[in-house]
Amino acid sequence: MQEIEFRLIYQHDETGRFITTFITLDELLKSSTRVRAFDNYTLITKNQFIGRFDKNKRKVFTGDIVNVFFEIEKGIRIEKFIVKWDDTLCGYTLWDIQRKTEWKGINPFIYLYEEDIEIEIIGNEIENIELLEGSLSSPPLSNKK
Repeated sequence: MQEIEFRLIYQHDETGRFITTFITLDELLKSSTRVRAFDNYTLITKNQFIGRFDKNKRKVFTGDIVNVFFEIEKGIRIEKFIVKWDDTLCGYTLWDIQRKTEWKGINPFIYLYEEDIEIEIIGNEIENIELLEGSLSSPPLSNKK
């Protein structure tokens, strides 16, 4: 059975500095304090490990910004996506950062269960907001799962 793990990102109230911690569901259930609190830090987001690893063997969490590598006739095309849980689709998806709605018959998302998709984590939506800059439209930020 896959271990359920969360990434917690805190931000310092004065400096804006981020602290990232990880906790498994088992640790959370065994903990009397629940989630560790840091003085002068506010919990910004909770992201869930989706059960997949990127091409560098790093755990992929919701909220991660990833490069997706597509094979095309002339080589490889790389596009930026963000990892999201989708309640309607009942699964983890990659949302194209450049578009939010269907475009020329192409859906703006990819199911993450397609095993042949090669991805590489380049950041996350909290600590690397600059990776989202210049987006035509970005998906709504949701950290439900």
